[in-house]
Amino acid sequence: MAHSLTARKPWATYVISGPTTKRAELSGVIADLGRRIAQHRADLVHIDAVLRLYSEAEPESIARYCTLVRTISYLPNVLMCAPAPIVQTAYGIIEYFSRDKTVTKQYQKHSCMANPKLEVAPMNYSVALERNSPTGALECSDNKASWQIQSYLPVRYDVYIADDLFSPRNPTLIENEQEGVANTRLIIIDSAVDRLHGNRIRSYFAHYGVMVQVCSLDVSESVKRFDTAMAIVEQLERHGVLRRDNPFIAIGGGVLLDLAGFAASLYRRGIPHVRVPTNLMALIDASLGVKTGINVGDRRNRLGTYHPPVAAYLDRSFLATVPQRDISNGLGEILKLAVIKDAELFQLLESGAETLLEEKLQDATVAPLVIQRSVRGMLEELAPNLWERDLERCVDFGHSFSPLVEMRALPELLHGEAVALDVLLSCFLAAGRGLISWHDVGRVRGTMTRLRLPSAHPLFADADTLWESLADATRHRNGKQRLPLPKGIGSYVFINDLTRDELERAMAKCLASGGN
Repeated sequence: MAHSLTARKPWATYVISGPTTKRAELSGVIADLGRRIAQHRADLVHIDAVLRLYSEAEPESIARYCTLVRTISYLPNVLMCAPAPIVQTAYGIIEYFSRDKTVTKQYQKHSCMANPKLEVAPMNYSVALERNSPTGALECSDNKASWQIQSYLPVRYDVYIADDLFSPRNPTLIENEQEGVANTRLIIIDSAVDRLHGNRIRSYFAHYGVMVQVCSLDVSESVKRFDTAMAIVEQLERHGVLRRDNPFIAIGGGVLLDLAGFAASLYRRGIPHVRVPTNLMALIDASLGVKTGINVGDRRNRLGTYHPPVAAYLDRSFLATVPQRDISNGLGEILKLAVIKDAELFQLLESGAETLLEEKLQDATVAPLVIQRSVRGMLEELAPNLWERDLERCVDFGHSFSPLVEMRALPELLHGEAVALDVLLSCFLAAGRGLISWHDVGRVRGTMTRLRLPSAHPLFADADTLWESLADATRHRNGKQRLPLPKGIGSYVFINDLTRDELERAMAKCLASGGN
């Protein structure tokens, strides 16, 4: 099963609420857009955001509508270099189905540098747009003494759910190779994964007549440093990896994928790579976005880049061999997503915790649904905001108080465990503001217990550490807290006015009730 962050197979469901007739009409509009796209396959990426917004005709909440309006502010940059037929249809859909003049204002405001001209004809969804160049623009001032350059980099990568990826009966990885790729592949692999699965991986490539060179690395959060990334760069140089047509394959957990992506973004200023996550945390988080990172001092991912993979292959069969604690660790990240934006996913965790842990997500009932909803939920949030132009990100839930705690507690506290503790504290903050019921806070804590996640840690009882972590997160979010808090289970709000006193009250209540 493949899911592409392009117009081809969109994930997200950002759709404005409307009557059934409008939603039915939307299907025909999307089909028409698909036909237009087929004539311009080289430019698929330019209308990604539009199809992600309108890919499924279902009513959505006002929160999704607000996300739509924010996303539209970035569409002119994406669409400026798209073919005219695609631009016409894309903005026609936006105008016709939004019925909100703020959309037009956002468009005009944010695309003034391209000198656009917007003419809406709702019934045939047409928009006329004048622009300078198919890939960028050069503007000169009147006195010819200065220049302004604009250029736009399209992004496309595919996310595949591919169980038993390295079974000889599964040609997915080989079939999806780009034409012209060399018949020798470099594999960067976590040494622990190599010991468990290396022979199977080598046999797979041998079965398809592909030679491999394997670089096995010992990695952990404590060595997620510049020196380790440079060791990968040295391997890329030694093996003569091509700049465009020979993507190396990174196989491992989130640490390995972050390091490999970071190295790939630096080597020759950026080379392609493929991600194969092997633990749950990587499968539902690190493999899906475009961010890379390494740790500096006691700051997690303080250095990093935006560098998408060519593709990510999600194979849950790897999870059968990981320790139970690593399963719980990944479920901590899924819990974050469930509490903040997906009540159905939370119910799956709440009712299926024991099955997920005992079966290590190998069952055929609960696990596929959990993985599907987790991956989809992450991509819904990441895809319209890959470069984090919008700093209000609900996926930052659980990542305001935990980063500094996690780094200072290494190696005793895993990432997902720290995130879960942050989630619990944030729920107490939300309950103190009347955003979530105390009953639901109890459900969150109970689910954490069933997922075998910790509910307490000494550093989460240290107000100085937590306040310092929030202060650092605030700087990262450009001077505002932008702190996501749950509004019930499955929805959220952002706040910017948390005080230390309020934090300490929530900490005290959490401690008194048996958590943190």
